[in-house]
Amino acid sequence: TKSFTSALIGIAIRQGSITGIETTLQEFFPQYLTVENPDPRKTEITLHDVLSMSAGYQWDEMIRHYSDPQNDAIRMTRSDDWVKFVLDQPMRDDPGVRLEYNSGCSLLLSAILQETTGQSAEDYAAINLFGPMGIDNWSWPLATGELTGTHWGLSMTRRDMARFGQLYLDGGRWQDKQIIPDFWVEASTGEQITGDRGTLYASYGYGYQWWRFRDFDPTVSNLKDNDVFFAYGDGGQLIMVVPHLGLVIVSTANLVGESYQLQFDLIREHIFAAVTD
Repeated sequence: TKSFTSALIGIAIRQGSITGIETTLQEFFPQYLTVENPDPRKTEITLHDVLSMSAGYQWDEMIRHYSDPQNDAIRMTRSDDWVKFVLDQPMRDDPGVRLEYNSGCSLLLSAILQETTGQSAEDYAAINLFGPMGIDNWSWPLATGELTGTHWGLSMTRRDMARFGQLYLDGGRWQDKQIIPDFWVEASTGEQITGDRGTLYASYGYGYQWWRFRDFDPTVSNLKDNDVFFAYGDGGQLIMVVPHLGLVIVSTANLVGESYQLQFDLIREHIFAAVTD
């Protein structure tokens, strides 16, 4: 869901609806100028920081399970105004310096798209992304206030997931049409921030709503080039792209309670081994 949403941001930038990634949240949300836990650092948060999960908010989503009502993502979904809930959170870090997985940041992208394009993220995707690619069967739940739930929840077939991976493998082109600008494919799938050592994200880098493996991660240890980037959803929903192999890997899974590393081990031991031997 998050990676598809990132694609929409890139399209909106190309179309001129969004000025650029250095635009601040205050510019997008003047109606929320008064927020709880005021902090001068909040005025510095940019679209870049939101896309790269480095906005600096104090946010606990990965330590607490989603069944825990104190998980901040769950607290957001139980609030009256999800956008305000995110903007009200206290700051822990300066913007742009620390990776902290935050589905609230991804939800803000829905509101940004709606504010700038005049369409919901789903309607914008139907016209500018799904339609041109021939994707006509999806489900995308609503969030608060008729916003599209860009934090999670987009469902589609594995074949259509693979289309999206192929789109990125081909630099944003589908058949003879440039759907996502090539500069955005490069920027969004490149490493914009690196997980701190000793954290859950130590083996990963993050782009704009896309994951990367760091060079020392065993998943990529036998590849000639660590150019892998991937979209990952809860339970093991995966779109992985390996440009130097011309490879797109898609899987759906139900790994709740299991180690996601098992999935990466299978890819390394069976898929990567098969295509590199």
